Amino acid sequence: MKKIVLLFLVSFSSFTLFSQEVTTVAGSTIGYLEGNSLSAKFNFPTSVCKDHLGNVYVADNGNHRIRKISSDGMVTTLAGGIQGFANGNGAQAKFNSPFGVCVDTNGNVYVADKGNNKIRKITPDGIVTTFAGSTLGFGDGTGTQARFNTPFGICIDTNGTLYVADYGNQKVRKITQSGVVTTLAGSTQGFSDGLGSQAKFNYLRGICVDLNNNVYVADYNNHKIRKITQNGLVTTIAGSVEGYVNGLGSQAQFSYPSGITVDSNGSLYVVEEYNHTVRKIKSSGDVITYAGTEPGFLDGSVSVAKFFQPCGIFIDSNNVIYVSDQSNQRIRKIASSTLDNQENLVVQFTISPNPTSDVLLIRLDENLELITIKIYSNLGQLIKSEESTTISTSDLSSGNYFIEITTDKGKATQSFIKQ
Repeated sequence: MKKIVLLFLVSFSSFTLFSQEVTTVAGSTIGYLEGNSLSAKFNFPTSVCKDHLGNVYVADNGNHRIRKISSDGMVTTLAGGIQGFANGNGAQAKFNSPFGVCVDTNGNVYVADKGNNKIRKITPDGIVTTFAGSTLGFGDGTGTQARFNTPFGICIDTNGTLYVADYGNQKVRKITQSGVVTTLAGSTQGFSDGLGSQAKFNYLRGICVDLNNNVYVADYNNHKIRKITQNGLVTTIAGSVEGYVNGLGSQAQFSYPSGITVDSNGSLYVVEEYNHTVRKIKSSGDVITYAGTEPGFLDGSVSVAKFFQPCGIFIDSNNVIYVSDQSNQRIRKIASSTLDNQENLVVQFTISPNPTSDVLLIRLDENLELITIKIYSNLGQLIKSEESTTISTSDLSSGNYFIEITTDKGKATQSFIKQ
């Protein structure tokens, strides 16, 4: 039996080239503590981004700080401390429940300072100024002439233009590098697609922009993902009523989508606070579950990992995903389990539900041709072979299993639990 196990492990290790793993980048229990990444403490981190040097920035909402996780894993405070409002250097500056962060190519960090109704700018040296916004309200204008109402999300395009999810105003705002604030789309609370002020949102949260400067928003209370072109045309690309369903476009259901990011191929990744998952929206509009199962905390394969009210998400140029796992007080990472990210892109599949009681549903990436599906015991014994993406598990005993997918592009494997 020992020989069988060892042979399987050698074979299995070759499959892990294709697996995606969830790990913890930083954080432990709720609180405030600097230092080593896994002993550091956050207080409901809501947003995350990364610069070109490998530094990760976190909106530490409950601590009223912007935290920095260096490439060597040390957590420090870039700016902020006591709740309030003040510009200044480092700890002299004050924020009020900062929610969104993004970073430009020069390493300047922009913050949606939700409680202060302002957009703040932090230089790499930690000097904080007010980039736009003044008192609570609504008004376009330049710099402090403009007004916001609890801005939640913020992102930046390749030209340095900022986009803000103006939560309380039900609008998407646009800010040039000279500080000129305009309204791209939105009007009163509700739901409707349309051009500019004809469109309606219902408390926007996450926001991102693709390489063609199309803007995407997580329409939190409408449970939908919306797209906005540069001329202000708003359409709905996925979502319908509140729930949890994968599928194409309006067939899919979300439960309070909070954060959103886009990769270089135009695929979107969304975190949901109340489904506790990371969902992927392909360029075709097809929605799948990318990572997460039930609420909790667990690192591991994307098919078994657990999140608890994830709030923010960011994908870097290497297709590594960072998640602000809000109620777990951690920053998580989703990446290939090997150093070869390109291998990981060859074969992708998801399984649901996991754990399962009677049926396992397989969803493959587009443009993959299925050859065979094999199920192994946790000791490496082949249990069954299938050619269908709907597999009965009613004949399996309770326990842990591995499922191996063979396609025209290669093999991949994941683990699952039979209840």
